[in-house]
Amino acid sequence: MSAKSPNLAIMQHYERHVGAVTAGWIADSSGEDLPIHVLQIPDAPEKGARTLATVGLSKTILSPRVGGRGFRMELMLSAYDTEHFTHGRGLLYKLAMEISASGDAPLRGDVYGPLGRLFGVGSLTSFYFATPAYFPSELAACDAGYDERIAVVWVVPIAEQEAAIVRSRGWTYFEDILAAQDPDVLDLERPSLQS
Repeated sequence: MSAKSPNLAIMQHYERHVGAVTAGWIADSSGEDLPIHVLQIPDAPEKGARTLATVGLSKTILSPRVGGRGFRMELMLSAYDTEHFTHGRGLLYKLAMEISASGDAPLRGDVYGPLGRLFGVGSLTSFYFATPAYFPSELAACDAGYDERIAVVWVVPIAEQEAAIVRSRGWTYFEDILAAQDPDVLDLERPSLQS
C-alpha cells in the first residue's frame, strides 16, 4: 500500500472529479466511528444538486456473481438538493453496509429493490447500478493504494416499472431507453420511463 491512506485517496479522487467535500458522516450518534463514511458534495453534478459518496466500502473485496476476480467499489448517489433527499445519506449508508456484509459485488445494470418509496415522494423504489455518466469519465476508477483500482459506481433511483424493464429486457435495453427519453434522473419526483 502507498503511504497515503486509501480513504484519503478516495476523498481526494472525489474532490478532483466531482467537487469539494463540505460534510461527512463518519460517526454514529454515540461518537463511534462508522465502518463506511458518507461524504456530501454540493452543486454536483450541477448547481442545485447534491452528491453523496461512500468512503470505506472498498476495504472489502467483493465477488461478482458471474465469476471472475473480486474487486473493490465505492458508491455515489445524486439528486436535486430538496428536503426529500435528506433520506439519501441513510439509504446510501444502508446499501453500502448490505453490500459489504454480503460480499457480493453488484454489477452494471443490477437492480436493488423494490424497497418502497425511497424518498417519501414520487415513484422511485429501487436502485440501479450504473457508470457515473453525469461526471467526468476519470471518476469511474480510483487508485487508492490497493493492488487494484476501485470502481466508483453511480446508484440511480428508479421506479418499479423501470426495474421490471431491466429485469425482463436487460440493462442495455434500459440504458437505450434512458438515452432516448433522457429523463432528469436527479429529480426524485420524475415520472417512470415508458418502454
